[in-house]
Amino acid sequence: MVTALDNDDFVAAFRRGEAIEGRDLSGIEWNDLPDGRLVARDCVFEGARFAEAALEGAVFERCTFTGCKFGVASLSLAQFKHCTFFDTEEREGCDFFGTELGGALFERCNLSMCKFAGASLHNAKFVGCKAPGVSFEEARFARKVGRQSMTGGELTECNLEMASFRGVDLDDCSFEGSNLRSADFSRASLKGASLQRADLSEAVVSGASFENTDLRGASLSGFNLRQVTTYQGLKVSESEAGALVRGLGIRVFPG
Repeated sequence: MVTALDNDDFVAAFRRGEAIEGRDLSGIEWNDLPDGRLVARDCVFEGARFAEAALEGAVFERCTFTGCKFGVASLSLAQFKHCTFFDTEEREGCDFFGTELGGALFERCNLSMCKFAGASLHNAKFVGCKAPGVSFEEARFARKVGRQSMTGGELTECNLEMASFRGVDLDDCSFEGSNLRSADFSRASLKGASLQRADLSEAVVSGASFENTDLRGASLSGFNLRQVTTYQGLKVSESEAGALVRGLGIRVFPG
């Protein structure tokens, strides 16, 4: 059984730079921590509120988060490895509203039904995650550098079935090898993005931009080019080209 760690003992261990292992950290006051870097392994966070917590570079391994809200916490460069953010009983994920996650890593995590509205995700990496039904609506993968806007992020080898990216700027992001079946890309921008070997079957692409997007090796069943705003420079495999052209009403003949 995982035992709770009270706030004073937690802060003392945190000051000493000790890794916290196998403890229930649900009752910790996260918005007033001393300087330091958190390392938590096999810990439980139930109904925790991380609002305004400064946890840059924190490491979480095999931790379980249920009913947690990360509102405007700073988790840039944080690492989440083999963590769970999905409440199987309530069938809901955690809320990352407004969270700073620039350069963060989610590796082999369960992010099913999580919400990332308003989160900053520039250069964030999601690798091998289970995340059906996740919502990235209003998330920001772009970062301002002077007058320029730089975009990028990785969501590779992930299960993103029925995920929502409506209206999101995903330019130059990578979705290589991910399951994007029935994902919603309505009005999204995927200029220069790589979706090689991704499954885009029945994905919603109404009003989306696929300029210079790489779809080589992707499964494109039900992908309708007539619904996108632009596809100039689109890269596709020869085996899928015929189906895309037929979707435009063009008849293809051998020879």
